[in-house]
Amino acid sequence: MAKRSADFGCNIVLVDIDSKHQKKIVNGIEKIGRQVFFPADVANYYSINEVVKKAIPCFGKIDILVQATQIS
Repeated sequence: MAKRSADFGCNIVLVDIDSKHQKKIVNGIEKIGRQVFFPADVANYYSINEVVKKAIPCFGKIDILVQATQIS
């Protein structure tokens, strides 16, 4: 989803508690130049709030926020 959105010109903020998990996705989107990564616990409201505060200066605004999680 992130890669396809970046292909359409969207700026992407990837968030995961485990930065190793996102490495493959980040590398693919980096080539397009529209992503930043922040390690955070997506199940924690305050953690996500901090990510939003960091993301806005990177891109100026947030148009769409998708909080998709996976339990493994």
